[in-house]
Amino acid sequence: MLDALRSKASSWVVKGFLTVLVVSFAIWGIGDILRAPRTGGAVARVGEREIGVRTLERAFERELQRFSEETGQAVGRDHPLAAVVLQRALERLITVELLLAWADDLGIGASDAEVRARIQGEPAFQSDGRYDPERLKLVLRSLGLDERSFVAEVRADIVRERLVRALTRPVGTSATLARRLWDHRNEARRAEVLRIPSAAIRIEDPDEATLRTFWEENRDRFLRPEYRTVTLALLSIEDILGEIAVSEEDLRAAYEEHREEFTEPERRRVVQLLAPDRETAEEARRRLEVGDEPGAVAEALADRGVRLVDLGTVTRDALPPALAEPIFAAAAGELVGPVESPLGFHLVRVVEVIPARTASFAEKRGELEKELRAREAAGQLPRLATAFDDELAAGTALEKAAEKFGLRLHTLTLDRSGRTPEGGRPPVDLPPEVLEKIFGAAEKEAPIVEEADGLYFAFRVDRIEPQRPMTFEEARPRLEAVWRIERRREAAEKLAKALIARARKGESLVDLAREIPGVRFVTVPRIARDDDPARHDLAPEVARAIFANPPGTLVAEPVLTADGAAVVRVGDRIPPPEPESLAGLEEEIRRSWQDEALIQLDAWLRTRYPVEVDNRLLAQFLQTGGT
Repeated sequence: MLDALRSKASSWVVKGFLTVLVVSFAIWGIGDILRAPRTGGAVARVGEREIGVRTLERAFERELQRFSEETGQAVGRDHPLAAVVLQRALERLITVELLLAWADDLGIGASDAEVRARIQGEPAFQSDGRYDPERLKLVLRSLGLDERSFVAEVRADIVRERLVRALTRPVGTSATLARRLWDHRNEARRAEVLRIPSAAIRIEDPDEATLRTFWEENRDRFLRPEYRTVTLALLSIEDILGEIAVSEEDLRAAYEEHREEFTEPERRRVVQLLAPDRETAEEARRRLEVGDEPGAVAEALADRGVRLVDLGTVTRDALPPALAEPIFAAAAGELVGPVESPLGFHLVRVVEVIPARTASFAEKRGELEKELRAREAAGQLPRLATAFDDELAAGTALEKAAEKFGLRLHTLTLDRSGRTPEGGRPPVDLPPEVLEKIFGAAEKEAPIVEEADGLYFAFRVDRIEPQRPMTFEEARPRLEAVWRIERRREAAEKLAKALIARARKGESLVDLAREIPGVRFVTVPRIARDDDPARHDLAPEVARAIFANPPGTLVAEPVLTADGAAVVRVGDRIPPPEPESLAGLEEEIRRSWQDEALIQLDAWLRTRYPVEVDNRLLAQFLQTGGT
């Protein structure tokens, strides 16, 4: 039931609650939620639980990848939709934290045995109908997950699944409703259509008097927007970044402060045999102790479920605690185990010990310098903006103050959408907040420094040209085009009405199409509700009319389309085929009701566990990279 519900869930709330054992890990990075971030503040709090900046960073990267796959285009941090993707990633994290917080309060958990059974029963990790740890290893590697976090994620998934099942299990449905929905969706119809494209209708060219009359009658449709001419000073991080110098002393101090982050922990290259029970694991150990190679032991005991898993190089925190301690206490070449974990019984040979290593100052110098310069610039920017504002408050002209502080200065004429009178874009891309301020200010008002989207700006409105009706000459380029479009549409509708009147008297649509140039007859032998109208050479409005009117009727009024009009005769109804089973449809109805129940649960959890988002950190996220 849960797998089906996941596959059809349409809201981010439902997708947040219901996770697929492997896919959800890749999408949401649940393990990152369970592990506290090493550095950075909390970008959000759910009750007593925190979502750290680094957690959001990792979730954001995965969400960007997922969004790119969904849209078929590369969506990076600099994409216009990046802020939307960031918000979606954060909402997913919040949703998961809400449910986990509730589970904690209810005392709901999952045992090691349940976790092991879930993992070993997952088809993605099986070969020939049996659990294959090698396949597990390949999947985890492809997802960038380690064994420890994976086990934690499976455990959390079981907990969430329990809660959701308890809430949604009582939801039922009706076979009668499912049948009606089946009949509605799968009904098809025949039809005949006369297409009357307005472009095919010839009209006389308008004379000067006709255009002037049309302009007089429609002056309110041809308006010149309000334009404002402004002198604008801009200041951003990029403007001062090149002037920032970082001392060697500061670089070394930053290196020492973040040394732990630059340290690669001790790693060990290990090979393990995984057995389903202790007795088999002990037999495998005896064979290893007499000199048998791990591969040979795995082959000899394959019928008892023993598998060879080359874990490669691992860190201590990538292993379950039960394995991490003995493996990292062993010397190179030593055999460890059998050790029990939620995945089974492990026998591990330590092949190589790779000592911890810290990247040198020289290796990290460039990265640190870039980060410190950006940080210093971000700190100086408000102070510089304040000093600039003080200069303006002292009565210094905007131009003089901008020159003194080295600010970019622009003179622009814009409408509310940010376009110039010529219809183009200005040489600087202004955030909507800046345009809003410009069009909310009075003419010649003393400039003050304001901030929007990390950009500091000050402006003076030099001239306001109010919105007004266009003159005839200003409107003329659009005037004739609009007049032609409307006259052709009117003519197409008029012709369609005449053809409907003749069809009512018994004339066939085929004969009418032959008689009138430009009119096309389209026969529709079968169209279903969910068909693409374009496949039948129909406009969407025509397809809707076919199903909005009774079978066997001539639609009483012309169907107006984007390119003209149409006359529609609805043919007979083609009954839907008998369903092999309505179980799937009943399940779909049940899922939609379950979706609603889960949305209500999310709303209730948000009243029980207050959600607080640090909008300051979130606003800085895309600019600073989240770190």
